[in-house]
Amino acid sequence: MQQSLWRSPQSPSAPDLAEVAFLTGFAEQSGFTRAFKRWAGQTPRSYRLGARTPPVGT
Repeated sequence: MQQSLWRSPQSPSAPDLAEVAFLTGFAEQSGFTRAFKRWAGQTPRSYRLGARTPPVGT
């Protein structure tokens, strides 16, 4: 559940990082960022930027 809120491409209706952190039970945005980096191997910002760009070679 926690990961799924953030793992969607950025859209006008997508929640911001602070809101996702709050909704997933993190007291602070920094805690969510650290947990996300463990889950995904990259920061939430890097993930979102990568989710918006097509993979190389397609």
